[in-house]
Amino acid sequence: MLHTTNHKHANGFTLLELLITIAIIAIMATFSFQDSGLFSSRNTLQNSVNQISQQFQYARHVASSSAITTRVNVATSTTPNTVTVSLFQESGTPPPTTCNATNVNDVTRASIDINIPTGYELTFDDDLCFYRDGTSNGTTPTLTLAPASGSPAEAQTRTISVSQASGYILIQ
Repeated sequence: MLHTTNHKHANGFTLLELLITIAIIAIMATFSFQDSGLFSSRNTLQNSVNQISQQFQYARHVASSSAITTRVNVATSTTPNTVTVSLFQESGTPPPTTCNATNVNDVTRASIDINIPTGYELTFDDDLCFYRDGTSNGTTPTLTLAPASGSPAEAQTRTISVSQASGYILIQ
């Protein structure tokens, strides 16, 4: 005599299937959190570069619209991961046509603190001046935001260059 057993098929998942699914989700979440940190750092870097570039453009606009030499000074702030970009209008009668970084009579036109990402260092090779015709001083003043030593390999270097002849501002 044959015995047939009537097994009911259980609806649902086994404990093993649930554990495997949770493990896969946990591994995927780990990778996505690492990528979001890199994205956030790149976004902060781009915002910093854009803000500094905007200050350079504003200085050029002020110089050409008011026919007064405008000097830009970029300095590290006392606040960590912050730089201060200051714009000065050089005083004198007639207004100077050369960049004078030591003029104590300069009028502060604007000063702004800009956050830079953690793990980046800023270098700026010279004071930057814009003249009444929109041109700038020096041989292509360059500001660089570069990863500090020990930063991840994915970290990017960004530069802002100012053309002497035209005063155009180039972000790379």
